[in-house]
Amino acid sequence: MSQPDNRPTSMTDGVRVPDLIGEPHGEHSMMRRVLWGLGAAICFVLGIVGWLIPIMTGIPFYMLGIVLLSKAVPPFGRWINRKERTWKLKWRLLLRPALRKQVLAQRRE
Repeated sequence: MSQPDNRPTSMTDGVRVPDLIGEPHGEHSMMRRVLWGLGAAICFVLGIVGWLIPIMTGIPFYMLGIVLLSKAVPPFGRWINRKERTWKLKWRLLLRPALRKQVLAQRRE
């Protein structure tokens, strides 16, 4: 049996959609936050390299860098969630294809 999803949600076009970046569970140590910040910086540098060298794409590195930066600086993650909530449902589901089935099931109910 699956656990209920307790992440914060928002309503978009009458459909509940969980936040893109989850809230941290408790306060993390400064060392862990510094490591996440360094990881984010490395990912952003690799993204720039991927932009300059067409052999590899930089987009996955940018996305990973954003997630790591949101773990290092929680207000950044809240800002990302606030911006994502302003999008239409169609764009939110394009960003997260795993939610499409859940949203279609909600609409049928």
